[in-house]
Amino acid sequence: MKSTLFQWAQRILVISPHADDEVIGCGGTIARAVEGASEVTVVVMSIGGVKHCHLNVMASTDERLSELAACSGRLGVSNWHVLFPEKDMRLETIPMLEIVTSLDHILDKGGFEEVYIPLPSHNIDHRITYEAALSSLRPGVRRISPTLVAAYEDTVINWRPDGLNSGHLYVDISPLIEKKIAALEEYHSQLRPYPQTTSIEAVRRLAAMRGLESGFSYAEKFSILRLVR
Repeated sequence: MKSTLFQWAQRILVISPHADDEVIGCGGTIARAVEGASEVTVVVMSIGGVKHCHLNVMASTDERLSELAACSGRLGVSNWHVLFPEKDMRLETIPMLEIVTSLDHILDKGGFEEVYIPLPSHNIDHRITYEAALSSLRPGVRRISPTLVAAYEDTVINWRPDGLNSGHLYVDISPLIEKKIAALEEYHSQLRPYPQTTSIEAVRRLAAMRGLESGFSYAEKFSILRLVR
């Protein structure tokens, strides 16, 4: 009997704290799923309204939305949404109930079979997104329950709380590494030179390291939060 463990789900949701986390953490996985005929929806929690200290200028919300649209187009994302414009790095100002309820509405309507969320990190928006996603994905809610919930990483892999006590999933993205990089390049306002973490070389090297761990040229690594087969 042929195993269906690694068949791509028909409908996949990726929840991203900011516009670029989704491609850094699982851009290759998104592209592979699309090639496997999956419909991928990306939900970005916050975008725009902040000047980061590592960038010379503040990108406008319209510019960031344009970058998100271009990146999504590169990866073949079916739909993308931004829940809280102008709240980049300010998610803590929004009641958690409002954040969870917004995700509940998306999950209630989407019928998603797989959901990818960010690992918690030093970044408060990442921590809030992770906690809100866990709340929305709680057992017992009357909706289709995803058979896979997994958390993706970013390039700041050693500057965060202790890792989750979970199994790991590796996805081979070797044939799609250049597509992932091309999609990341659409976020031109956010990219920095290596050895900064938000750089093309940092993303490529992380994928190469995960490939080394799993026997591929390039891979993406996920922490498995729930897997039902």
